[in-house]
Amino acid sequence: MNLNSFCHIPEKSGINWQPLIKILITMKLVIILSVIFMQQVYAGANAQTITLSCQKVSMKNIFREINRQTGYEFLYNSQMIEKASPVSVNLEKATLSEALETCFKGQPFSYTVEGKTIVVTPMVKVQDIIVRGKITDKEGNPLPGVNVIIKGTMKGAVTDSDGKYTIEVPENSTLIFSFLGYTRKEIAINNRKEINVILLEESAELKELTFNAGYYNVKEREKTGSIEKVEAKTISQQPISNPLEALTGRMPGVQITPTQGLAGAPFSVRVRGQNSIAAGNEPLYIIDGVPFDSKSMTTNSVSLTFRGDLSPFSLINPSDIESIEVLKDADATAIYGSRGANGVLLITTKKGKEGKARFNISYNTSAAKITKFPTLLTTEQYIESRKEAYANDGVAEANIKERAVNGTWPADRYTDWQKLLLGNTARINDFQASVSSGNSNTQILLSAGYRTETSVVVGDNMDKRGSILAKANHTSTDERFKIAFSASYTMQNGALPVYTQSLGYAAVSLAPNAPLPYKEDGSLNFETGFTNPLAEASCKYSHERYSLLSNTVISYQIIPHLEFKANLGYTGTELEDYSAYPDTYRYPASYSDSKYSSVTRNNASRRTWTVEPQINWEQSINKGKLIFLIGSTFESQVDKQLLTRGYGFPSDELLSNISAASTKYINGDDKKQYKYQALFARLN
Repeated sequence: MNLNSFCHIPEKSGINWQPLIKILITMKLVIILSVIFMQQVYAGANAQTITLSCQKVSMKNIFREINRQTGYEFLYNSQMIEKASPVSVNLEKATLSEALETCFKGQPFSYTVEGKTIVVTPMVKVQDIIVRGKITDKEGNPLPGVNVIIKGTMKGAVTDSDGKYTIEVPENSTLIFSFLGYTRKEIAINNRKEINVILLEESAELKELTFNAGYYNVKEREKTGSIEKVEAKTISQQPISNPLEALTGRMPGVQITPTQGLAGAPFSVRVRGQNSIAAGNEPLYIIDGVPFDSKSMTTNSVSLTFRGDLSPFSLINPSDIESIEVLKDADATAIYGSRGANGVLLITTKKGKEGKARFNISYNTSAAKITKFPTLLTTEQYIESRKEAYANDGVAEANIKERAVNGTWPADRYTDWQKLLLGNTARINDFQASVSSGNSNTQILLSAGYRTETSVVVGDNMDKRGSILAKANHTSTDERFKIAFSASYTMQNGALPVYTQSLGYAAVSLAPNAPLPYKEDGSLNFETGFTNPLAEASCKYSHERYSLLSNTVISYQIIPHLEFKANLGYTGTELEDYSAYPDTYRYPASYSDSKYSSVTRNNASRRTWTVEPQINWEQSINKGKLIFLIGSTFESQVDKQLLTRGYGFPSDELLSNISAASTKYINGDDKKQYKYQALFARLN
């Protein structure tokens, strides 16, 4: 080997270069061997030949055969390969690269070789096209300044003074056309190069807004009376348990006033003020065409919590409501007679919609707490103010008998009664689920809801409600026969303190140094001169209610322009509520009989059925329309109520079972029947 060809060595330097020469020779040999090895590897890879001869074979089988002949693995997505076209090849001792190029030709994917793995990836081809067009209103006038946006991007264009636009977009994308005061449109391109659009004014849709006026529907521009409407979108935005709450502050002339903040509390509804002193002021309530009695089924002797007025509307799930309309003037009395003298409130529940099955599930949770209490006196300030009051009345300090002031109760003790009695955190959980499906002839809706709500009042208080709604609508192919069925069932139970108002009064009136509510052994403290508010908190008002509301509407077009219709409705409500006063509630010093527990129970039921046959005639006359409606109403309602009372229970655990009382009374056993018949007609 000529070393001089590898490096230059000085002939006379006086330095021993032999070690350096050996190192350089070794490095040269390593480089030469590495190059030879790589060439052999490359030649080995290409030396593997592939022989394939097949007709219309799947791509997966091609991969298996190449893997068998070469040992190369394929990495790919199975769903992507299923879209490949069948392969027909005839290869004789072809290299790997030649075989792959032939098999992948015309396929919607490509490949890369990484070591001994062939990675298959989809071939993405995006092509932009130029789209032009003109945007006008319904009269054909050009609309300048319309925004034309590619959906899913910020890229867009604006129409010129002639309403024309030009935009470069990816093929098979969607354009969004929007302009202030006009309805927005989305249009798929579908490889079109010219798209002309007509935008409609938004105000044109408002004229088609319809109202439920009782026995007929009327458009916004055609209504003759004062009708107000709240729709499902507005109702769903409010965390309410009673549908009447949705009307608060939303209807002029309609005053909605809650009596309490507790779940199940009633609402006062006044349409255009107080109309009567003795005859009542509640409006007529109609749910899906069926009258709904708003009178409470409990009594004051049982429900001290709500003063004998447990709201029936807390049995209605607000999530099931489609709209609420209120008739406020002659429209109400003209069609409903004397029953509508105080206005009519019409509740319409949701129904199934045409299209594929739609599933909706929602869950809401919230918390409520009194964030700011009135600032009260400290113990020192309280004692000083009371002593000053006695001094102003001329009472000597030695003659003061008030225990909070004369030193009987410690002057350094302080209890925040507001936080103790009203400081709980109320928690609300609301779960709703529904499924809707149907075609042009039949639509079905099923929905269910479950709601729980606690209170800020001390104690274990809970209100629970579960509801189910089923609706079905069917129209015959010739559209002459129609039937609509609706049924909702609700279960509700709750427990609250009997003396809620007393607890509120005690929270702000008790002396800050009053005795603690519990003794050291955990029993209630009945110290002399002290009225323990937690003794009253142990008295519970409990209620269970079950309600069924059903309605069927059948109509048939006898001859052109003449239709017969029948509205059949039934409601049934059961109520069992009681007020329980445990033995621990009674002050031992006041009662010699230690077993002086008592229960007052109310069992009530209400059954209502309604039948309303109608005939409707409608005829177009020139540019107008003549409508005539005549019908009648037959309604019957039966109320039953049994009021009982029991004393002396062997254990507070048996208070829910009045038969365990040693003494029982029947305070009332009533049955009331109400019947109503009417004839009504309307010419429009």
